[in-house]
This record gives sequence, C-alpha cells and structure tokens, in this order.
Amino acid sequence: MKFSTKGRYALRMMIEFALRPGECTKINHVAERQDISDILPKTLPNTP
Repeated sequence: MKFSTKGRYALRMMIEFALRPGECTKINHVAERQDISDILPKTLPNTP
C-alpha cells in the first residue's frame, strides 16, 4: 500500500496523538518529535 507524503505525516500524527491520550499536544511539538517539517502538518487538518 502506498501513501502520499501528506498521508504518511497524517498517520504519524494520529499515532503520536494516540500515544498521548488526554494530553493537549501542539502540532509543532508533534512535528519536532517525529522529525518532520512543521509547515506540512499545519495543512493536514484542512485536507479533506
């Protein structure tokens, strides 16, 4: 199965949120922990 870059980043963000239930996590913190660009994750919530 192939995922686009946005798809991979979205999946990594969802995993990051799932690993920290009940914790308010900012997107830029997730990007830093996952070593991904902090620009692309900001566009993910607006992607259908």
